[in-house]
Amino acid sequence: MNHENLLGVPHLLSTNVLWWDSQALRCEQVEGYRFDECLDQFRRDQDNKTPTSNLSINIVIIKDEPIPSSERGTRPAGLSITRDHFNGLVTTFHLSPSFRKWKSRETGYHDYIKDNPGNHDESLIFAVQSPRLRDTVTFFTMRISPTTNSVMCIITVPTGEHMNWLRRELTGYHSTFMTCPINLFNLLCRRLDHENGLATSSVLSMFEQQEIEMDNSCRSIQANNDNKMYKKHRNVIIDLNKLNVALMTLGCTIDFELSALNFAKGIMDRYKKLYETSISPNNLPRISNEQDQIFNDEIESLETAARLRQDMRTYAQKRAEHMVSLLSAHNLQRDMITNQRISANTRNITILGSLFIPPTFVATGTLEVVQPLGWIFGVTIGGLILVTLILLLAYMWPKVLSRDREGSCPRSDFNEGATTRSKTTTPPGS
Repeated sequence: MNHENLLGVPHLLSTNVLWWDSQALRCEQVEGYRFDECLDQFRRDQDNKTPTSNLSINIVIIKDEPIPSSERGTRPAGLSITRDHFNGLVTTFHLSPSFRKWKSRETGYHDYIKDNPGNHDESLIFAVQSPRLRDTVTFFTMRISPTTNSVMCIITVPTGEHMNWLRRELTGYHSTFMTCPINLFNLLCRRLDHENGLATSSVLSMFEQQEIEMDNSCRSIQANNDNKMYKKHRNVIIDLNKLNVALMTLGCTIDFELSALNFAKGIMDRYKKLYETSISPNNLPRISNEQDQIFNDEIESLETAARLRQDMRTYAQKRAEHMVSLLSAHNLQRDMITNQRISANTRNITILGSLFIPPTFVATGTLEVVQPLGWIFGVTIGGLILVTLILLLAYMWPKVLSRDREGSCPRSDFNEGATTRSKTTTPPGS
């Protein structure tokens, strides 16, 4: 391993694992995932039953890189190190075996962890997992042991930039962590507050842009241009639905932040109880009333900011849902009017087609089933029937006329013959 002074560590963008030692004031860059020396040091601290005069803080920072598809079955969920290396850290921390399964959760979670049944040391152990994979700290676990007067942590970060930020924070707040180890978790809460603030500003800015775009589109498109307005409304609805998903995700992370802040209060209470009930000698830092008050004030300030962001997010989400409902109702109304026009035109075409199409065809509703082609079929069949009738009439009409001329006896000629006979015939007896 490369041993460097804590204040002189460069930007470790290519580093996969970093070991922070508070007593030696050094960071050790673990190359090639060689954990042997790191684990040996942890074991020495853990097996040392004689409390030291100063608190010992050892932190392993792991870069949480995306897992290649070829190695997904050999690594724990969300971690770039191998499963054996991670299990080695868990074993060295004397954590419960169930903790390994708990780490595979994909949603934000925090809880206290039971100590290994074989370990009789009274320790405070807890772990926190962020719901977002791109947070500065995606996973954090801490073990505070009054017997060895030591604090050990495993922290995972997504990128080298986040690892470098965390190294700088550990350097700047070194004295604060030595007087109150819980401040290390409080540091992560402040970072989560900062990231949620940036996410809230980004989402709300996106929402304001959507409102302006929708207002401009409705003003620029004429009311009689239904097609353009319909397409524009549809695109706005799609964008607002995406925004709604982002707002819901933000709501989950803010809820997690509020829950984590409340969890921090519980950790502080348990730490004070651990200090009071642990077997003497106990060299853990004692939390003074002033430190406790500063801690609580900071937690309350973070909670107030988180609740304010949650209110802003809730208002924006309701506005987005209202805008989607308005646009959907407008488009639905336009669709109903269009459907009524189509139905009226189809009904007229059906009536015209029924003049030429056999009644059984109309009665079965076949024309209604094929409305787009019904008028073509009706006009075609009607035209064929009309042409057939005309041709038949043209063919039969001359024969009818000739038959009438040959076999008919005009009434005037028949009357004239009867009159002539009556004039020439002499009645009997004249």
